[in-house]
Amino acid sequence: MIHDKRSKDVLRNFGTIDLLKAELATRREQLKFVAIQVRTNITAIFSSLHYKHRRTIPEAMLQYCVIPRATQSPEDAMFAAVFIHQLHFMELPKFSSLLYFDRIIKDVIPLVLCATDREARSLGIYLKRTFNLLLRWRCNSIAYNQEAAMKVGFSLFYGPTTTCSFEQFSIIFAKWHEQATQTFEYGLRQYDSHGRSTLLTLIKVRTHSSLR
Repeated sequence: MIHDKRSKDVLRNFGTIDLLKAELATRREQLKFVAIQVRTNITAIFSSLHYKHRRTIPEAMLQYCVIPRATQSPEDAMFAAVFIHQLHFMELPKFSSLLYFDRIIKDVIPLVLCATDREARSLGIYLKRTFNLLLRWRCNSIAYNQEAAMKVGFSLFYGPTTTCSFEQFSIIFAKWHEQATQTFEYGLRQYDSHGRSTLLTLIKVRTHSSLR
């Protein structure tokens, strides 16, 4: 009787595995379809924008798309970070990834000082995902040249075909790091008003990121 029960359990498990494999294949096909639709629609939208708006596009995306989602929940925060990273790799016309990351340091990190506990934790997850990508590029020149320097989003304003070199990015990264550190240190010094939210964010960043 025990042998029969085990045999049934094994067969049931194999059946479950087959169902999961079939579902995975379906999900992958659905992902390909959605990716094509996103690429087509978003590329058309960005192509219609004037080049002079290139500086304001990252600001608008952060204000209306990223920040509301990144502060909603941990899952939404992760989605917001990964989605924008995918836009970078899609090389959308007129989307400056370099300016987007710059606005994160200047606009998103200060939000930690006035965030609720839930928002602070979510922002920590969003920031750690972003920091991981930036740290990968800062510590690996080959990865930077392949994944950033060669992309449209890292072209500089003084020439559409001029990209940000690894040396230039290292200098920019150092400035970002200094600005972020100053903001977090300020929050910790003003612990009665900003310390709790700052600490909750840093715990998430420290736990899930290589940031030191």
